[in-house]
This record gives sequence, structure tokens and C-alpha cells, in this order.
Amino acid sequence: MNNRSDGSGTGMDVVDGCLVVPVGGNVDPDMLTRLGKEVLARVQATRIKRVIINIASIKMMDSYTFTIFKNTNSAIAMLGATPVFVGIQPGVASALVDLDMDLDGILTAVTTEDAFELLKHRTPGPTQPEAEDEERLEASPESDGFTEEAEDG
Repeated sequence: MNNRSDGSGTGMDVVDGCLVVPVGGNVDPDMLTRLGKEVLARVQATRIKRVIINIASIKMMDSYTFTIFKNTNSAIAMLGATPVFVGIQPGVASALVDLDMDLDGILTAVTTEDAFELLKHRTPGPTQPEAEDEERLEASPESDGFTEEAEDG
């Protein structure tokens, strides 16, 4: 894999044409807001088209934290890139559903490798499901690790 560090100290790296952003487990709104601004600046400066945000180390998430992630997701898409969140913990997923959070437009993958594979088959931009993604997911009898979170609202 082509690995290149950005030198910012945030741990963001460009790997195979994707900006990979790790998010630590002890997060607060100020830190997430700063990180979101750094990600947006990096996407704009490099014109990168694919962003993987690894949140696997986050064990708990409230509605305010999720809103910060959702806003960052939307802003990344507005810059013409496709964001994917990786590693959502089962408890976090359950809490987001219990809180009745709007999950439209949020792409997720179980692992970073799954995210790379998903992004390989997507056209950058807004995170609406593409027909080929839906067909591939429906054709597989077992889960391949990709999910497109959606909720009727």
C-alpha cells in the first residue's frame, strides 16, 4: 500500500488514495470539531476523493457527538469526497438506533479493509447508495461487512 503521513500529528495518512483518519476513544466535542476542521482542510488541499474515519475505539456516543460526526460527514461530501465510518461498536450502533438518530447518508464498514473495498467501487461525492452496491449487497447471502445505514423518518 502507498502510505504517506501528513505530518500534522493527528495520525491522518493517505493510503491508496484514501485519507484515513483515526479517532481516539476519549473524545470531546472540541476535539472532534478541531479534527473535523483538519479533515476538511486536508480534503480541500489535496482534493482527495475518499475518506475513511476509523471510530472503532469509541465505546460510547451521545447524540451531540453523533451530530458532530454527521455534520463532518456532510461537509466532506459537499467537498466532493466520499466518507466512510469504520468500526462502529455494537453498543454505539444500538444507542444510535435507540436515540432515533437520522442515519441517512452515513456509509459504514466493519473493517478498514472493507472500507477500501467499498470505496474502490464507488464514485466520489454524496453518499447515496449506488445501484451496483445495492445489487452486490443483496446478492450476498452472508454479510460482506458493508452497511449503508438508513432509517425511515
